[in-house]
Amino acid sequence: MQGPDDDPVAEKVPESGFPTTAEVVARWRPNPLVDRLYDDLGRTLDRLRTYLPWDSRGRRVFEDRGLVLVPSGFYYPIPTLEDIEDSWEYRTEMPFLDETIFDRALLAAELERLMPFAAEFNPPEEGDLDHPAEYAWNMSIFGWSDAIAYYSILRERKPRRVIEIGSGFSTLIATQAMTKNGSGEVICVEPYPRAFLHDLDITLVEQPVEVLAVDWFNDNLGPGDVLFIDSTHVVKTGSDCVYLYLKLLPELRNDLLIHVHDVHAPGATPKSWLVTHHLYWTEHYLLLAYLIENPRTRVLYGSVANALLNRELLEEMMGGKTAIGGGSLWFEQAGREPAER
Repeated sequence: MQGPDDDPVAEKVPESGFPTTAEVVARWRPNPLVDRLYDDLGRTLDRLRTYLPWDSRGRRVFEDRGLVLVPSGFYYPIPTLEDIEDSWEYRTEMPFLDETIFDRALLAAELERLMPFAAEFNPPEEGDLDHPAEYAWNMSIFGWSDAIAYYSILRERKPRRVIEIGSGFSTLIATQAMTKNGSGEVICVEPYPRAFLHDLDITLVEQPVEVLAVDWFNDNLGPGDVLFIDSTHVVKTGSDCVYLYLKLLPELRNDLLIHVHDVHAPGATPKSWLVTHHLYWTEHYLLLAYLIENPRTRVLYGSVANALLNRELLEEMMGGKTAIGGGSLWFEQAGREPAER
């Protein structure tokens, strides 16, 4: 989900529907009216800056227009442009490389296991984005390496059940793989489902994940099942990510295979996502904190991790069908006994 304009691993993750920074600049043309509006806005903000951040009336003016007014500074979560440019995360290609998490040999061995099943996966180049009958390569919001890995993992592991938290194009792959397996169920927890999901052979739970009790997941996920997470990616008060990593994952009882999407580690989130698209996603920080020295977890696959550490093997798994790219991360999690009461 990104463009190559300022990403240190360029073409190793797929494009999103977003324009890149270079594309935005190329399309920009001077507009005197817009310039005047910005000048007027600057003068207005200068007059109101003492009141706006602390006055609920000012907040409402912005929030009613789809914007959030947040002061800039050490104690606030939105980075400034200067923060992004100066961040230590962009000084090396792999700022989050921890070999106890991203074990090159273990990742390579998993790619080898997936190869026979990857050969089965041959989506068409183009598909209907609104009413798809199957996954197609132009559905790059769920990137190419992610897609082939998802299919292959479900074929290789043959889980009894997959629970997706956040569904869409990925669900097309899950249902295809489970059908090929000849058994298995897909449950989708998706409060804002795309229309085509209603046409698939799935169980659709149209609720936010945070309203579902941990016991519901423990009752529905047996040993060897898959929990697929494609969340809002944002750690904030009341968010799904806070619930997932601090409440749900630690309490899951059975041995599971878990997926998280849009993870660029061991690399960093592309600058263009922050600078151009205002995507200040923070889930990956909480995920990495969860994985560090966690004896219950073992990372098996990462689209970006393999692009950086096992590129030739990843390209072999892709089989020349399309470019590598994506942001999936898969890890095993051992079960735990329920706490005594």
